[in-house]
Amino acid sequence: MLELHRLWVESERVEGEQAKLAQMDLTGVDLAGALLWGADLEEVSLEGANLERTIFQHANLSGANLRGANLERANLWGAYLMKANLRECRMGRVQAKFADFSGADLTNADLRRANLWGVNLSQATVAHPDHEPLRFVGTNLQMATWTDGRKCQRGSVGRCIWEAP
Repeated sequence: MLELHRLWVESERVEGEQAKLAQMDLTGVDLAGALLWGADLEEVSLEGANLERTIFQHANLSGANLRGANLERANLWGAYLMKANLRECRMGRVQAKFADFSGADLTNADLRRANLWGVNLSQATVAHPDHEPLRFVGTNLQMATWTDGRKCQRGSVGRCIWEAP
């Protein structure tokens, strides 16, 4: 299936076929380095999967369970991760420009050196590593909740404007 998807991507959707893995149980699978550009992975279970350097550019991962997955250096540029479970994911150096994480749970996710420019984190739950500041250039943080219970107000773009306690 991955070879047909690669052909679909490389032929600009003329040959092969789009990977449609929605609602599949792929727990613990090793897809390191796979090309899943534009794949349909809605509500897929990739819990504990090795997704290092996987290309998920413009893929639909809405509602996906990625708990504990290794997403180090993965490409999530423009991916849809609305309401995804990303708890305890390793996301160091992930490229997630313009991805939509609205309503996602990133509790205890390791976001060190993650590229989150222009990301939508509205209504998401986010853990902030104490040892390194996150860069939120153009990131929508409206109503995002931090694991320490603090929330960002509406209008929080690029930085969190904390709600009054």
